[in-house]
Amino acid sequence: MAVTRYQIISLRVQHAGEILKFQHKIPAYLTCCTGFKLSMVGVMPPALMNTTLGRLSASFNSLKEEAITASLKHEVLAAKDFQQLEVQLHPGQIVSGVYVDEQLSEAFKPYRVNLYLRCTDKEGQTTKTKAACTTT
Repeated sequence: MAVTRYQIISLRVQHAGEILKFQHKIPAYLTCCTGFKLSMVGVMPPALMNTTLGRLSASFNSLKEEAITASLKHEVLAAKDFQQLEVQLHPGQIVSGVYVDEQLSEAFKPYRVNLYLRCTDKEGQTTKTKAACTTT
């Protein structure tokens, strides 16, 4: 039976238009990432409601797989589900990426972006063309 673990990558945006690079080592026992979720932590001005705050991209396995490209939107509180992701991990790999803030407002307030990765410790079934991860 596969055990699911969640990796959290937290980024602090201090200035409008800031570009933040990140690297996060995934423990070697995790072999597959099956989902991700991007969220904003903090209070934003109401004028920014339903606007895109920024964009994130992330690569796995020594930059060989750019598996995540997502926009972060400031919305009314709503529970967001994990988006599908199927990445077989090489042992001890690093997730690398960049977050670009897209706010052009003078009402900028610092905020934090959290990227949640849902990963498992067992590989899923493989196909002839590409390995696929499965969730339980």
